[in-house]
Amino acid sequence: MKSELPVISVAVTALAAFVHRSGGLGRLTYSSFSGSEGTRLHRLFYSKLEDYLPDYEGSSEVRLTADFATQDLILRVQGRADLMLHEPTSGERWPLEVKTTAAALVDLPGGGDPLHWAQARLYAWLEQAQNPSPAGRTRYGLAYLSALENDVIILTREESLEELEAWFRETAGAYLSFARNIRVYRERRDRSIRAMRFPYPHLREGQRDFMRRVLQQLRSRGSLLVEAPTGTGKTMSTLYPAIKGLGAGMMVQIFYLTARTSTGDVAWAAVRTLQDQGLVLRMVQLTAKEKLCPIPDLFCDTILCPYARDYYQHARAAIDEGLLHLAVNSELVTELAKKHSVCPFELQLDISSYADLIIGDYNYAFDPRVRLERFFGERVFRHALLIDEAHNLPDRARHMYSQALELANIQELRRRLATELPRAASVLDSLIQYLEAAERHISADARGQGALLLAEKAQLASWPELEPELTAIPQLQAERFLALRAPMPGLNRILGWLVMRLRDVLESLDAPELRRRTLDIYFAVLFFLRIMDAYWGPSFILTASARDGPLVFSALCLDASAFIRDTYRGQHSAVFFSATLSPLFWFARAFGGPDRDDRPDILQLHSPFPAENRLVVLHQGIDTDYQRRGESAPELARAIALAALRANGNALCFFPSYAYMELVMPRLEAMLKRYDISLLRQTRQMNDAQRRAFLAAFEADTGATKTLGVAVLGGSFGEGIDLVGERLTAVIVVGVGLPGIGPEREILRQYYDERDENGFQQAYLFPGFIRVLQAAGRLIRSDLDTGFILLIDRRYGRPDYRQLLPEDWSPHSCDTLEELNALLLEAPQPEPLHVDMENTER
Repeated sequence: MKSELPVISVAVTALAAFVHRSGGLGRLTYSSFSGSEGTRLHRLFYSKLEDYLPDYEGSSEVRLTADFATQDLILRVQGRADLMLHEPTSGERWPLEVKTTAAALVDLPGGGDPLHWAQARLYAWLEQAQNPSPAGRTRYGLAYLSALENDVIILTREESLEELEAWFRETAGAYLSFARNIRVYRERRDRSIRAMRFPYPHLREGQRDFMRRVLQQLRSRGSLLVEAPTGTGKTMSTLYPAIKGLGAGMMVQIFYLTARTSTGDVAWAAVRTLQDQGLVLRMVQLTAKEKLCPIPDLFCDTILCPYARDYYQHARAAIDEGLLHLAVNSELVTELAKKHSVCPFELQLDISSYADLIIGDYNYAFDPRVRLERFFGERVFRHALLIDEAHNLPDRARHMYSQALELANIQELRRRLATELPRAASVLDSLIQYLEAAERHISADARGQGALLLAEKAQLASWPELEPELTAIPQLQAERFLALRAPMPGLNRILGWLVMRLRDVLESLDAPELRRRTLDIYFAVLFFLRIMDAYWGPSFILTASARDGPLVFSALCLDASAFIRDTYRGQHSAVFFSATLSPLFWFARAFGGPDRDDRPDILQLHSPFPAENRLVVLHQGIDTDYQRRGESAPELARAIALAALRANGNALCFFPSYAYMELVMPRLEAMLKRYDISLLRQTRQMNDAQRRAFLAAFEADTGATKTLGVAVLGGSFGEGIDLVGERLTAVIVVGVGLPGIGPEREILRQYYDERDENGFQQAYLFPGFIRVLQAAGRLIRSDLDTGFILLIDRRYGRPDYRQLLPEDWSPHSCDTLEELNALLLEAPQPEPLHVDMENTER
């Protein structure tokens, strides 16, 4: 019977792309309506549709599903038609596929893209499979909406149901052999998942509850926030239940999203462990385009690059070969790309369409500029999103929805164009004149020395010629800085005109390097406009800053919580986890938004390592406030030197800034030079080789008894490094980690104050303390590690700071060097080195 046959599901977009895509990678990009930008475009499209098709009513995002049965399987085709048009008198219904583009309509393929027609035709087949037309004929259409021009073009076709059925059978036939291979693979995969057992003999404390809660959220399509300290096995605790859920049909794919490649490597290794024990699971680890590109000098020019020009002529063979492997990483993708002459970055994305687990950066899901539309555009299938190191996501997401226009870069591009393409240079003049006038305005109207002033109805002084429609607007001012709480219509008009002109310029540019520079400005302007048109709201602000050089004009996102939430809510399960998510309520708001009903559920686990292996000391006798740093530097250097000497092995000391570090380092060097200690310092703009050398010193024989590394909070050594055993036995943190005071940070504070959400905590206290906890978390990385954490600042004596410390720390407090020495003598370590307390300052 038909119902007993195995079912293979395929999305309309995937089926159309598999069979009907041809040619090379194009410069034009398209998408369907989605997200907040889609709201504006949706309204615009419907207003245009009434002019084109006044007699039709439309239903948007109509879900269609139909089965095509063969002797051995059922091919289930499903998708959401962008629009189903209905003529009330005749009862005729037909689908309209809608594509938005940043290009002008005149730049689109004449008569429509064949791939888009294939998608529209598939929707027509789905509709006729469910509701056959009594007339024996059907219609379908293709619409292009230019976000650049705010205009629409609609194309339609008509054919008989016999012609449509014959075409579909050809399409399905071309896909079926591949579908049968998919079916065989998935049967093997699901059998292996059912047989899969937890790979370690014992569960760690809290791990069973962790996995149970993850599985609950995957089943209910909910969201979960987990603070899981080092040692709780958070990587396997999320992957193992997610893979079990995949085998049970709870989702179609798993995304393991990280902030750094090294964290993705940990997930990769965890799955390899399961594969070694018999798991059949295809995974792809995504690598950034710039790291994969075989001809970087062409800057992804899809016309010049031989790997892009005929991509779809060669990609099928490369994909098929890639699917023979269960683990696809950058090395394999590079090998396949060279063998088949295809773009390695695009190849890894095409292979990932058939993967069960995709490991990659946050931006592939959350960044509107690089989000993978094939997974997060057409909302048909369910995914599980496992977000590791989630404490990094709120700030990363704010940057994803922000955009800067840098005057110096635009001026430099004009100079280059004037030399190589003189007729094109003038297209930048209007924007340069606007930004230069803004720079003159904020330089002439400076208010105080860094203080931020709010003028609710301040006049725009010399700006009337720039923005004649605005006579008064709320603004915030500081020295060589201005923030505006409303979009600038004059600037928007300039940018809209510039986008159209830059497209013409790009068509005339042959030099790849100059083309890349022009593209950088083009995409910056395009996304700036997108923020103004699609995302703008109370959580955005415009800033003009010349504090550090030439003007930078920015559209800043102050709160990206709604954008994070909208990525997963209603469609995907999401598990946010990290060793540092305190306070949990703050992160729940950051991932779910201000409405409490939208926030993730919370799970907080305790460290599984013995509490007696770690001593936590709060030195409250030293004032590290910015104004007191010079005065307290001698006592601070003595405390750090004492801690380094009392440590059983190596130590890391974290400062809140390079300037503070450089103030204390000469004293610290003088104190330690008589002891057998190697002193290392993090420098500004370290490269990868220098960072590796810094860490290597913690395990190499340097000729010294110990190593003391000095670094900055929030830098590359403040998280994501593992120095086990004597490689690290002490962590010293100077200060409470508060970000530096500046106009942007003050604007963030005011934003939350206006919403009664305690702006100081939101903008300063919580983000700063996360850096402190991350640095402290470098100490205990295994159940055999021992040592102490020393936090130095008078504010650790205050309740509002003490309550942020983890519950299981049980800290000890001191106010003097002598009290500190007595406490450190009790740290879990063997006999201490003799220290001459009277001479540590010499």
